[in-house]
Amino acid sequence: MKKGFTIVELVVVFLIISCVTFFAVPAIIDNTRQAKLIVEWDQKFSDFSYLISAVRARSEITNTVYSKEAFFEHLKEQMRVVSSIDKKYTVKYKNNKSILETSKYYIKDYYEGEDGKFVGFKWVNKNCQNTELCAILQVDVNGLEPPNKLGIDVFGVDISKKDITPYGKGQSNELLKSDCSSKGTGAYCSYYYLIGGNFD
Repeated sequence: MKKGFTIVELVVVFLIISCVTFFAVPAIIDNTRQAKLIVEWDQKFSDFSYLISAVRARSEITNTVYSKEAFFEHLKEQMRVVSSIDKKYTVKYKNNKSILETSKYYIKDYYEGEDGKFVGFKWVNKNCQNTELCAILQVDVNGLEPPNKLGIDVFGVDISKKDITPYGKGQSNELLKSDCSSKGTGAYCSYYYLIGGNFD
């Protein structure tokens, strides 16, 4: 009758546990990090929504035009912008492809907030009306820290005179999930994560 484990049995069990730990722990850490970035995006989206409401209200009260200059001043004030980004900073798509300057998602100028997050702003239509796209706004929720990719740590919204809409709103769930995969651009993750979509 056997009264204990042999050394070989203990070594085999130890190796199995080590292998499981080796593969599982990095995935758990990465998922936790991504979840943290999504929570920060959710908070920034709320901030952006408040910003748009404040800009619209101030424009109505003061009877001023909803313009690039007025919006940017509100943006700097509400997001507590401390400086423009002089460092070499570029955003890529989630699939690691470069964002071309002709793309809607390309933003040249980013600004750093007091919280270390980067905010990018681009006015795209100075004559926008009602629900037409006026501008886009992006935030890198962890600042200069990599990966600086849409759908991972960079998220964005479309801004009209009537509304603020996260990239991807109005798209089918299949398209949202596909674009938010490692093979997609990641732009639609901005909406997909807000509605509880899973990350890969």
